[in-house]
Amino acid sequence: MQRVKELDGEKEGSSIVGRLIKWAVLIGVLTLGSRVLGLARDIGGAGLFGAGPEWDAFVFAWMLPNLFRRLFGEGALSAAFVPVFSEYLVNKTKEEAWRLFNVVATCLVLLLAGIAILGIGLSFPLESILSAHSGADLGLQFSLIRILFPYLLLICFVALATGLLNSLTHFTTPALAPIVLNIFWLAGIFVIAPLFGRTLAEKVTLLAVMVLLGGFAQVAIQVPAMLRQGVRLRPALDFKHPGLKRILALLAPLLIGLAPMPINVFFDSLIARTIGSVGANSVLFYGNRLMQFPLALIGIAMATAVFPILSQYAARNETGKVKSTASEALRLTLFVSLPASLGLALLARPVIRLFFEHGRFAADAASRAATVLVFYAAGVWIFCCMQIVVRVFYSLHDTKTPTKIAIGTVFLNLVLNLLLIGPMDAAGLALATTVTGAVNLGALLYMLDRRGIRVWGGDLPAFGMRLLAAVGGMGAVCVLMLYLIPESARKTGQLASVFAPLAASIAVFLLLAWILRIAELKTITRALFARKGASRASSKP
Repeated sequence: MQRVKELDGEKEGSSIVGRLIKWAVLIGVLTLGSRVLGLARDIGGAGLFGAGPEWDAFVFAWMLPNLFRRLFGEGALSAAFVPVFSEYLVNKTKEEAWRLFNVVATCLVLLLAGIAILGIGLSFPLESILSAHSGADLGLQFSLIRILFPYLLLICFVALATGLLNSLTHFTTPALAPIVLNIFWLAGIFVIAPLFGRTLAEKVTLLAVMVLLGGFAQVAIQVPAMLRQGVRLRPALDFKHPGLKRILALLAPLLIGLAPMPINVFFDSLIARTIGSVGANSVLFYGNRLMQFPLALIGIAMATAVFPILSQYAARNETGKVKSTASEALRLTLFVSLPASLGLALLARPVIRLFFEHGRFAADAASRAATVLVFYAAGVWIFCCMQIVVRVFYSLHDTKTPTKIAIGTVFLNLVLNLLLIGPMDAAGLALATTVTGAVNLGALLYMLDRRGIRVWGGDLPAFGMRLLAAVGGMGAVCVLMLYLIPESARKTGQLASVFAPLAASIAVFLLLAWILRIAELKTITRALFARKGASRASSKP
């Protein structure tokens, strides 16, 4: 696969868009495999643990390392590292680029190892204090926290390796990492926990151990890929390295500015665990998991593919190309994510019933989770677009603007959480996250516009009207199909209630997009089905 450095002298336009789509599709396909396995693990977890206190404890314990995964793996660490590393690839030698990676990796491992040791040590007195104050037995909760806490070190190293490999336009191995984790998670749910766990507490503890082992496996698969790319891995401690200083200067505000959504989801879980009713954390978890499905396949896949390109253009001060590339990525993202958002909201109840209503996961829990999913699904297109817009800021090395906006939206989310948790329970937390995301995206777009970077392009109103018409027709067909297909307790009937409306909706949307001549449909079709020879020819200077 060609290096990003080879963008020099390349013809712009369809070749770049085509390559962007193909990279995004590659990432999306591998992510789809991960999400399918993740769905299988969630189905197994729902059947084994239901929405009870043991699963509530696991979800909360998992939330801390998972927050680091979202912030670092899909956010701050990559966003700080990739632009600086890309500049080293463009303007310096490979040896200097490898040296930068080794310095950053060494410092990261030492820092996070210290945090992990400190966190585990402090958990013991904290458990005693909170148990004495609340009168509740928090032994299982803190036991799970101590098991899963070291995972943050492992996933952050994976995030750094992902940034390096993506900068070299190698996307396959990083996208395989979540698949590896899901394999260990599935083994824990379907093999280890049932065979060796007697109580639910023992089973959920064994699952936590398997998740931690999966983290080690995620690290292990990155190393051969880096070596094949020519990276020379060796410890290098140099706090005065200029590249490290630049990354650290970007990293702190990025932690807040790039990923307000994961931070908000963490606070959602914390409030659900402490204020919400029993099972609130569990139904919030399952609703969020299903919402993450299209977010990963569309928003994160496209953002991962476009970010190295944006960084390369920004490194050469080609702001016009940053604008045009980001604009194309946003329109493509919206074309796919808006119908996905509506479809998931309309199919929330049958999807939850099909996948989760079995074993210990009762009908009441399924109904609560479906309501949560509706409010999360309404924001799928918002969260997908936000992945792109934020990366435009950081490719331009502007960390202050998104940080200021994100701080305000985090506080907004907390206020909405506290206002809505009472009347709406877990669904109120999902609604607060979606509203907060909309405010965040609007503010980011406004600030880009003020800088003269109008990423939507001049024909947005016409594009938006045609897209809304296609999505509206799709939604009408989906509602009609749901009305014609009665609810059923049998899995065959539940399968029909999900996949028949889904297939009909996709077909109608594509037909309407073709009739309305939405250009993005043609762009995607060309990129995916163009002949290989023609594709190679179009990408040459």
